[in-house]
Amino acid sequence: MRLGRSLRKAGLANEALQTYNNLALLGATLVEGLPAELIAREARCSVLEEMGRRHVLERAARELYGDLAQGRWQLRHAAWDFLMEETRAWAGSSAIQVSGLDAATALSAAAESLWKRWSDLPPAGHAISFYGSRPVLAVWTAAPERLTAVLAGTEYLETLCRQAAGEAQIQICLSDRDGQVILGRVAGLQATRTAAATRLPWNLHVSNVNSAGELAQAGTRRGLLLAGLAILGALILGSGYFTFRGIQRELAVGRLQSEFVSAVSHEFRTPLTSMRQLSEMLSKGRVISEDRRQQYYDVLTRESERLHRLVEGLLNFGRTEAGAARYHLEPVELGELIRSVAGEFQRQAECCQVEVSLDAAACPIRGEREMLSLALWNLLDNALKYSPECRTIWINLSRNGAQAAIAVRDQGVGIPPHEQRRIFKKFVRGAGTAALGVKGTGIGLTMVVHVAKAHGGQVLLESEVGRGSTFTLLLPVE
Repeated sequence: MRLGRSLRKAGLANEALQTYNNLALLGATLVEGLPAELIAREARCSVLEEMGRRHVLERAARELYGDLAQGRWQLRHAAWDFLMEETRAWAGSSAIQVSGLDAATALSAAAESLWKRWSDLPPAGHAISFYGSRPVLAVWTAAPERLTAVLAGTEYLETLCRQAAGEAQIQICLSDRDGQVILGRVAGLQATRTAAATRLPWNLHVSNVNSAGELAQAGTRRGLLLAGLAILGALILGSGYFTFRGIQRELAVGRLQSEFVSAVSHEFRTPLTSMRQLSEMLSKGRVISEDRRQQYYDVLTRESERLHRLVEGLLNFGRTEAGAARYHLEPVELGELIRSVAGEFQRQAECCQVEVSLDAAACPIRGEREMLSLALWNLLDNALKYSPECRTIWINLSRNGAQAAIAVRDQGVGIPPHEQRRIFKKFVRGAGTAALGVKGTGIGLTMVVHVAKAHGGQVLLESEVGRGSTFTLLLPVE
């Protein structure tokens, strides 16, 4: 963007146009708070105006105006108004007429108004507001953590009136509580029902065009009005239902987070307790044997590495959830990486055997070695935790066309079919963890999925209860 500005100032208009074309390829990437494509197209129109290429400018401005009118980008109101006015001036008489634009603008303004007044809204209610010359009906339920609203414009109100009138020769007019006409026009002789009496957001005025026909169809008209009330009631009930569902989901997330904090606290307590006890014994000279002292040093090293991995795992998970994780891709040979991680895991795990088989001669990929090692370590750690009987883990590297497959297999307890999709979600652990006494935080598999997606791959699972599980990490080969 800055290069384009510099080229414009230097009088290199064609080069500036090419630079903005390149900027537009970034699509929805935000540049100074706006999509890169939108900034590039607006700047391109400015350059075309400076070059005097009126015909090309009008075509580009007309296309940009159409995309803005159709809501291609989510923009703040002030930015949208400015760009619409600017592109309309560029397009001139060739500006296209977008049907429904005024109605869409009114609905957008109503939504913005509700959002700004959220904290001042009653818990539930409805109201009619005017935006320009267009009325908008709003029905809402509001809570401190969630606002649910239904907005309806002039077309919906006209539909209600047509349904209420049916085939009867009557004229319906709606007005607000202050008497301002919302829809239709007030006739001379009429029947009026106030908003206080009907509990609707408007006063209802009905005038007879044909009295005889009106009397004959009074029952039908009354039924249609009741149907309108039923529709509004259904909207309010539906809003309440979705609000209740949202609260239930928030409670479930809070419960999972509480369990996560408890599990993390327990995971920290175990190595810290061991390190504290051993450090106290060594510092006070209670260990006389040199062999026993060296053994304690080894345990302290192993526990500190375990604590380091736990802290790093939590930090990586936090960065990933916040969208702040940055991957620096470089050439990685998967065979060498697998042997390295498997060897280190086997050295630190107790009574564990890791068997590595490499069916593929070479599987070079572009990835971040540290994050790939973390993903593989998590799979090995899970395989060991859920294999109380068989302490052997198998790792196989194979290649299928443009993909490399790292399969980690165990002969543990397996995963029931109804849990095989849930366990990849954060904080979720299998139902059998309590019975087996398995420790964990519930974020290991979530991190594996994040790492796989960041490298353009995916994670597959095959499992059978009582016969073990196989997690396969698929990665694109360079």
